[in-house]
Amino acid sequence: MTDNVKVKLLDLPCSIRAFTKKKDDVHTIILNARLSRETNMESLKHELEHIKYGHLDQEIDVQLVEYAFHDI
Repeated sequence: MTDNVKVKLLDLPCSIRAFTKKKDDVHTIILNARLSRETNMESLKHELEHIKYGHLDQEIDVQLVEYAFHDI
């Protein structure tokens, strides 16, 4: 799974922990450089789980995926 995953650190608004983009079967995980290493590691794990479960391959509302994924 990790062969097609790139990770980048970018300055994002503090309200955004991370997000993932997919292009040509390559997933790029963007982590927020303004947040702590611990927070970024948690975010990385979270984004990798989205990739693992194929959430990015589904054409549905991102908020619904997050809601279901976190079982809120």
